[in-house]
Amino acid sequence: MSWDAKPVVITVAPTGAEVTRENNPAPLFRGVRTDRHTYAVADDGRWLLYDNREDPFQARNLIDDAGSELILRTVSPDG
Repeated sequence: MSWDAKPVVITVAPTGAEVTRENNPAPLFRGVRTDRHTYAVADDGRWLLYDNREDPFQARNLIDDAGSELILRTVSPDG
């Protein structure tokens, strides 16, 4: 098994001072990334699901696609 096959919990946020929209212009995310998918929630409440192989630049959010139900059951902690 390659290291890429293991899920990785991601948190994108600066360290140190309290993070606010005023001192951090980039959106904050929490999620899980596997070699195939990224499943995350943004600080504004948007849920995101991307296919890292087919869409490496994460331009197409699959969260509302009918075919994504199986993927969501696989990557979601609530499974």
